[in-house]
Amino acid sequence: MPLKTLGSIVLVLLVAGCGCGRPDEKSASKEVPAQPAAAAGPVAPGRYDDQDQRVEYKGKWWPDHQFPLSSGQSITYSDKPGDTFRIAFTGSAITYVFTRALNRGIAEVRIDGGTPVRINQYSPPAKWQEKQRFGGLSPGAHTLEVRVSGDKDPKSGGLFVDLDAFEVEP
Repeated sequence: MPLKTLGSIVLVLLVAGCGCGRPDEKSASKEVPAQPAAAAGPVAPGRYDDQDQRVEYKGKWWPDHQFPLSSGQSITYSDKPGDTFRIAFTGSAITYVFTRALNRGIAEVRIDGGTPVRINQYSPPAKWQEKQRFGGLSPGAHTLEVRVSGDKDPKSGGLFVDLDAFEVEP
């Protein structure tokens, strides 16, 4: 039986955290349950993706695998104030790789529980794989912790903070 063609429909899905900037975007991604860091110990020098099992997420984080301009085509994000992720590493520096976009908030970053550094992740055009390096650390074991502060640029449409990747230096 032949099919009749009546026209075509284009369906566009918008996902929270995509950088599209609409505050009403909804995500189809699943919540990441709080998970302890793997027992393998601190991460050695190298580059790692947000999906590395040694990243400890606490709170409602969403992994998303639809962004070709992100590292490894994935980011993990949250917009819930107080949600954190933690990375134990061995080295003298770590670089936090994230996305700047219209719906981004301010991340609070601490190294070894020290004074927080606030990173405003808002940007009118999306900027993939933005980097913030934390160096000058004594060689050895350290911890990076990133927290959704609940604060944002007045122009931002959301509070989202994400992890795209991280780089550890010897």
